[in-house]
Amino acid sequence: MIVLDSMPMPRVLAAGLPAMLMVAGATLFWPPIRVPDLRLGDASYALYLSHRFALRAATLVLLPLLPATGVGAEIYLVLALLFSLVTGMVVHHWIERPMMRGFRPRQHRRLA
Repeated sequence: MIVLDSMPMPRVLAAGLPAMLMVAGATLFWPPIRVPDLRLGDASYALYLSHRFALRAATLVLLPLLPATGVGAEIYLVLALLFSLVTGMVVHHWIERPMMRGFRPRQHRRLA
């Protein structure tokens, strides 16, 4: 920020345009990749809604069992992350998808 304050040009030209060009270069000219499994992306909203419950449950169950060391913290981090991901996938599969099917018009239900 200090460098931008001393520049005589408008901030949009000094910072906005270069940032836009960097993002455009990283996204527009990057070779397209095939993502083999998009299920985690499909479950992202369910993960967003359920991760707090999963983290609370992981905290209540794991913290008494793990040592209060750096290794215990790393184990907790990995297990809490996995538990959150699994919870999000389960919520997506068993709650979100059936609910979304119910909201579709009848002619689109046969296609899904």
